[in-house]
This record gives sequence, structure tokens and C-alpha cells, in this order.
Amino acid sequence: MYLTWSTLHLGICYLIPVDILFSSWFFYLLRKACEVVGYAQGWRELGWDAKGFPYTRAQSAGAWAVLFFLLVWAERKRLKMAFDAALSFGPLDTSREDDSGECASYRVAGRVLILGTAFLIWWSVQSGMSLGIAIAFYAFFWILNVTMTRVYAQVGPPFLELFYLDPQKTLTTVFGTIGQQPGPLTQFSLMYWINRDHRGQLMGHQLAAMKIGQESGVSLRKLGPWLLVAFFVGATTCLLTYLHWVYRVGEDQFASGGWREAASGLAVSRVREWVYAPKGPQTTEIGFMGIGAGLAWLLSKINFAFPGTPFHPIGYALAVCFAVEYNWPAFFLMWLVKGLMLRYGGLKLYIQFVPAALGVTLGGFVVPVLWSFISWAMGWYA
Repeated sequence: MYLTWSTLHLGICYLIPVDILFSSWFFYLLRKACEVVGYAQGWRELGWDAKGFPYTRAQSAGAWAVLFFLLVWAERKRLKMAFDAALSFGPLDTSREDDSGECASYRVAGRVLILGTAFLIWWSVQSGMSLGIAIAFYAFFWILNVTMTRVYAQVGPPFLELFYLDPQKTLTTVFGTIGQQPGPLTQFSLMYWINRDHRGQLMGHQLAAMKIGQESGVSLRKLGPWLLVAFFVGATTCLLTYLHWVYRVGEDQFASGGWREAASGLAVSRVREWVYAPKGPQTTEIGFMGIGAGLAWLLSKINFAFPGTPFHPIGYALAVCFAVEYNWPAFFLMWLVKGLMLRYGGLKLYIQFVPAALGVTLGGFVVPVLWSFISWAMGWYA
């Protein structure tokens, strides 16, 4: 269990709703207590990411799947309107489908989404994946990315890391590996670089750019192409830079060992287990996926029926996916501070301290960068 925080964590957590702050640290500590019980009873293997009770990975998959379906259901009319526009070829009813304030028209955005996903599936099949695995992989990919974008916009946690939502482990848990050929399984595992912990999620940052443009009066139609330019430049630069250094220095040396080196090897090593010790669907873990999904759904109903309840499904989902692993003390402290502030000082007092929270957050960004430059200039680095 980590007991860490920084000013960056504290400043951002000040802006998170109280019910999500409480749910995040509460369910995190409850999860840790269940892990202790699992160790004590012999229901859990040793290790920080061990298999066994309370099957955190399984709960995480169920919880995030429910968040996705709740989101889609809430926006079903708008989504239907967007896909109708994408799949139609005649003139659109602009009075019903006004998308002038968006970065792109519903027709263009929908067609790019459909064609882009189809291309990714085709490319994966050509590279060695089976069609079924490719469809399941990208379905899971979109479920997580759409939901993460919503959570990023609604909550904005300091870290949105979904390490416990590894699609490869989740899908092989549900469907098993018996009967699968080594080639498709190998390519499936090699996609691990995309989604080990989902830290490279882009849609939330693009949405933030759109919000900044909207608040500053910039036309989103003009901003949209620049977001695409930024994506292509950033992605190309990062990939080429990474390739340059891993080939020049060596992957194991460049990664400095530790989990980074282990992560690169895991994409290959676990194929051995899938091929030489294949397993069928893991019914116990599938059951805990159902428990995670049911608990997230129940919390959403309670939160809707009883406004002001301290339990929120997003807090539970964050607690079981590694998103509060490093910074749960900041969630607890800001829940306590913000709760007392709202109770005894009201909304006015809370708003008065928002600039201070933003300043603390800015300091959390700027000071480490300054120390890096100072260390480099003074030769204080190894």
C-alpha cells in the first residue's frame, strides 16, 4: 500500500466532487482489506498483482463495462442521431441535427470512426490476428477509451491509469485460450504496448482542448483540423524517438530495468503460457466480473435515487483499476478538507479557495521541471 501524495494530487483532488473522493478512498481501502483476508485464508497468491480473492482485475472489468453502457444509454438519442447521419447519404435535417458547434459534422466524424475501426481490424487480421480476436480487442478498446474520456471530463483524477484493465488478460479470462492458434495469440499479445495501463489515452486531452477553445471563443470547426495535426506530429515524434533510443542504447538499458523492462518481455513471455498451458473460460473470475458490474450498477441507482449519498460508481471504478493506487491519501485528505469547508463555510468559501488549489496544482507541475533543469545544470544527476 502506497502512502504518497504531492501538491499536484492535492490541488486536483480539491476540484473533484466530494462523493467521488469518498468513494475512491473508501473502496480502495475496502479492496485492500479484502486482499488481506485473501492472503490470510489462502485464497490469494503472493505478490502485488497476485491472482485470487478479491479478483480485482475482474471487478474492474465489470465496473468499467457498466460505466460504458450507462454512458451510452444516457446519450443514446444523440448517438443514434450521429450514426444515422454517418450512414445516410441524403440531405440532413439541420433543424434536428445541428452540429455546427462541433469540431466536425456528425456525418464526417461517424464515417471516420467506422472506417478507422474497420481499417484497424483489417490491419490486425493481416498482421496475424484472427478476425474474432481483432473484433473483441477493438470493442474492448473503444469501451475503455470512451468511458475514460467521460471520467476525465467529469472527474479529472490526478492519474487515470487502468493497469488492472489489461484487455489481453480480460479477454483470455472470458473466452479462454483453448483452441486458439499460436500466431493469432502472439499478435494479440504484442498489442500490449497500446494498452498496458492506458496512460497514453488521447481523447480526454483532445476534449480539454475543445473546451478551452469553446470558452475562449475559438471556432471548433477551425480547431478540429489542428487537433489532427497535433495528433499526427506528436504520435510520429514519440514513436520515432522511442525507436531511435531503444536501438541505439538497447531496450533493457533504455528502460533502466524494473517494471518497464518486465513489461516489454511480458508481451512475449505470456504467449508461452497461453500456448503450452491453455485454459478455458475462468468461471470464478467471470463471476467476479458480474459482481463488479452489479455493484457499479447498484451504486449508480443509489446515487440517482438518493442525491447526496457518499457512494458513487465512478469512485468504485477508480478504486479497482489502479487509478488511486499512488494517491489515495490525497483523495482522503481533500475529501476531509473539502467536506468540512462545504459544511461550515458553504459553496462561497469553497469557490474562494479554487485559485489557491489551481496554484498548488501549477506548482506541482512547474517545480519538478525546474529541479530537473537545475540538476542538469549543476551535474546532480547520475
